[in-house]
Order: sequence, then C-alpha cells, then structure tokens
Amino acid sequence: MAAGPDDHSSAPARTSVVAEIRQRRGLSQADLGKAVGASQRVIAYYERQEAQPPGAMLIDLARALRVTTDELLGVKAFTELTRPGPPAS
Repeated sequence: MAAGPDDHSSAPARTSVVAEIRQRRGLSQADLGKAVGASQRVIAYYERQEAQPPGAMLIDLARALRVTTDELLGVKAFTELTRPGPPAS
C-alpha cells in the first residue's frame, strides 16, 4: 500500500544535521547563509530537508560549519569542534 501524504505526520520532528551543527556553532540561519552566499530561506529549506544542497553548496556549508562533508551528510558521526575557530567567510 502506498504511503499517503499524512502518513509521516505522526513521525517525531527531527532536527537536520545542518541545523544541529549550526546551532552548536552559535550561528543563525542568516549568519550561515551569509557565510555560504545563500539567503536565510535557502538555509531553512535545507534544514527542513526539503532538498539536498547541491555539491558545491555542500562543500561551502561544511567549510562554514567546520565539519567534514561526511559529518554534514550523516555518513560519519558529528564530532564537536572538529575544526575550532570562527566560521569561514
């Protein structure tokens, strides 16, 4: 039986990896967007997991958040302070 549009509504909301890392870094969506050349709305869109960032944006997000792309994609567990220091501009 195919899943209907409401079948996912009872699933608990989960924070995306991008949102979790961004919040741990103390950045707003607007701050992260500025660091990667995107609007706050684009960052929110990715955080809601409505789409995957394109490859170049994924690399920019990883650099700005000071994590690896594997951590950002959830392939590897996020390690706090993988790369200390201010976000890339």
